[in-house]
Amino acid sequence: MSVARGSVVQGNFNALTRSGTAFVGIAVNATDATKTDIKRSTDSGATFTNVVTATAFPLRNLSASSSTIIAVGDSGFISRSTNAGLNWTDLSTAEAPPVGPLKDVASSSATFWVTVGQTNAGKLAAEWSSDGGATWSAATSIPNVSGTLRAVTYDATKARWCAVGTDLTLTTAVVITSTDGQAWTPATITAPNGTTALNDVASDASGHLLAVGDNGLILSSSDGGLNFTAQTIPGDLVTENLTSVVYSSTSGTFTAGGQDLVQITATTSGAPTVSQAPVPGGGDINTLIVDGSGQVVVSGTDINLTATVTLGSLTATYDGTPKSATATTNPTGLTVAFTYDGSSTAPTNAGSYAVVGTITGSSYTGSANGTLVIAKANQTISFTGPADQGFTSSAITLSATATSNLAVSFSIVSGPATVNGSTLTLTGAGTVVVQAAQAGNSNYNAATSINQTFVVAANFESWRLANFTAPELADANVSGPNAVFGADGLSNLVKYALGLAPKTDAAAGLPQVAVANGEWVFTYTRPTSITDVTYAVEVSTNLSAWSTTGVTHELVSSVGGVDTWRARYAVSSASTAFFRLVVTH
Repeated sequence: MSVARGSVVQGNFNALTRSGTAFVGIAVNATDATKTDIKRSTDSGATFTNVVTATAFPLRNLSASSSTIIAVGDSGFISRSTNAGLNWTDLSTAEAPPVGPLKDVASSSATFWVTVGQTNAGKLAAEWSSDGGATWSAATSIPNVSGTLRAVTYDATKARWCAVGTDLTLTTAVVITSTDGQAWTPATITAPNGTTALNDVASDASGHLLAVGDNGLILSSSDGGLNFTAQTIPGDLVTENLTSVVYSSTSGTFTAGGQDLVQITATTSGAPTVSQAPVPGGGDINTLIVDGSGQVVVSGTDINLTATVTLGSLTATYDGTPKSATATTNPTGLTVAFTYDGSSTAPTNAGSYAVVGTITGSSYTGSANGTLVIAKANQTISFTGPADQGFTSSAITLSATATSNLAVSFSIVSGPATVNGSTLTLTGAGTVVVQAAQAGNSNYNAATSINQTFVVAANFESWRLANFTAPELADANVSGPNAVFGADGLSNLVKYALGLAPKTDAAAGLPQVAVANGEWVFTYTRPTSITDVTYAVEVSTNLSAWSTTGVTHELVSSVGGVDTWRARYAVSSASTAFFRLVVTH
């Protein structure tokens, strides 16, 4: 079962009915509690507006058949609407002697109606109408009982009317039946423990009736109301007065309600089965109706229904967008508002937030507490290191990005280099390992560091850096490629090319000339690792014209990082030959 109510249900509705999509109710007048208003809703009971204010006499109940609605009340007062409750006409009673309060009204069709209550003399009273409620006549016969009839219903399958109430003399239940709404006879009640006052009765239109009353009294009938049997009462219902009962063809169950929002359901397949499902909350149920979807709508006095709220989506990972909790409610579909550490704004940053979810915008109350945890996000680094290269004194700019868009820092793990910010400076030749890191912040975990390795090849610049002081490096006449540092007459570039120390006069490692096998042979050694200079051997017969023509320049051996090269020139080409080694950087 689903329980719902409109926003004005708190306004002490005595009765509700449904005509098409409209809810029409009788409510206590806001300024005079002895009077009643007729209210109407076209939004499933969410909001009601007055269509009649302060009726001539207090109304007690109403019922609808198609677009016709009949309302009844004190002093035999009857009011009628033929347009689903929009407009009303007051009618006079035909009861003689004058009827007293009328308690309920029902129809078997759009034209035939019955209303029940009490005469001014305190006896059972019933009236009927066969013209859609326009005119009314008193019942032709009715048991002479001092009491009041509080409810009436019609069972279409058995074609029988049933009215229930109280014998005020015996303070017991009264049940009477009729096939035409005019002549009434007592029904048979089987109740070993006795009965109390009956307050309402409902039919499933298939011969099954359920009547409810004070102290949890429940009577059922399976023959259209001729015979009623008391049903087993759930233990905690014994002291509760049940005031209203309805039947939903959608669910196939009867639903009854009463004091303290006690709710019972009964099925009629086979022997009736009664079960209790107390509605959480406070207040008393005055009346129940079934809406167009088969849901039961509750009206009552100071109803304060409570619902359960279950929070969800309490874990998330930071991604720069707000993270909101979710909630499910019982009953379902209720609106829940959230606060996070007291703020209605959903948090974005990582952390823990106290969440309170509170039902809003309905007649239900309920809340739940929880903790929303937004975890730090992981991040990764993209870093492409410098390519292998020869030594350079120029700065190398490093570049790396993190998926967090946070700044990446660099450090030298090993090798001849320093780094300042994103600027890397080489300090020599060798293998350099540079690391990119991102330490994270309040929203991101630290990234896994990325190491990149590159090789710095030795060259003339790294040789200069390794062999000259800073002042010497600044003076090209001392450390430049063509500068001659010592007394051996060899330039720095030549010494670099031959693997000689720049500041030591060369006494060994110089080229040698010999004659072998009819050839002039020029032999020299050079480091295998040097790749940034070119070597050429030229020959001249007069120290004026130099050429490589006729010279065979070839590698002889490569041992221990030293290459031995020779240049051969035929003796027959010249009786005298001069050789020179040309080194170009």
